[in-house]
Amino acid sequence: MKRVWIGIIVLFGCFFSSLSLFGEESKMKIVVFNLDKMPDDSSMEDVRTFSDYVRDAFIKTGKFDVVSTNDINNKPDVKRALTGSVSKIGDNYMISLKLINLETAKYITSVSVQATNKDDVLKEIDSKVALLTKKSFENIADEKGTPVPLSRLNSGDKKNQTSEQSSLIPVLNITGYSLIGASAICAGLGIFFDISAQNNYNSAKAAYRDYQDAASDAKWQTYQGYVTNTAQNLSARNISYIAGGISLGVGLACVITTFFLPKDNVSVTIAPDKLTICYKF
Repeated sequence: MKRVWIGIIVLFGCFFSSLSLFGEESKMKIVVFNLDKMPDDSSMEDVRTFSDYVRDAFIKTGKFDVVSTNDINNKPDVKRALTGSVSKIGDNYMISLKLINLETAKYITSVSVQATNKDDVLKEIDSKVALLTKKSFENIADEKGTPVPLSRLNSGDKKNQTSEQSSLIPVLNITGYSLIGASAICAGLGIFFDISAQNNYNSAKAAYRDYQDAASDAKWQTYQGYVTNTAQNLSARNISYIAGGISLGVGLACVITTFFLPKDNVSVTIAPDKLTICYKF
């Protein structure tokens, strides 16, 4: 009895662990460029401090894979970019942050930070990054944004320029492969429970023969215990096979769908709580 429940717990634990691994792999990739210094009272030290803090703030959300600006050409699946500027007039800081969808080459949104000292600026950056994070995972097929030439991103550094070709990240492939992997785990557990059911069945037959040879309550209870274990193992086996079949079917559907949909018209994004597929007719 206990072994059956342990097996069921392991089944669902493995299944959800597989999905959690998928969630880790599916962090949205973003490149955060250094903020530009405006011709005013701001210093390069301020610009570096705020740039690093913005980058760290995105990392701390746990929802982004922040790509180095020096490595962006080797990461064609980067989906977001953040640019901005720092200005200072007297004691007043003003930071402008612009979030860009690299798949559609459009601005998603922009925010500004205004404060009179660095500590207040850093606090404001945290709240603005939270807003930008939320906007990043909203429907990326919104056509109301303003197109931005990707070649102008970080135009002062040719190494950090991104291709003007938009690339579709095969999110559905990753999802499908994760589910197919989960189905394999379910199938393995199904085989385990099937073998356990056969062993308990054979033990039940032997226990029944012992009961016939020397009828006693103890031998009858032993026989009934094996019968119960056999039924429970068979139920666990069926659950495993059903869960594996569903995972395999959905996984294959996700993988196959990616190949049949016209990629130029499809925009796919993933958030921790949802998978959004946008098809532009």
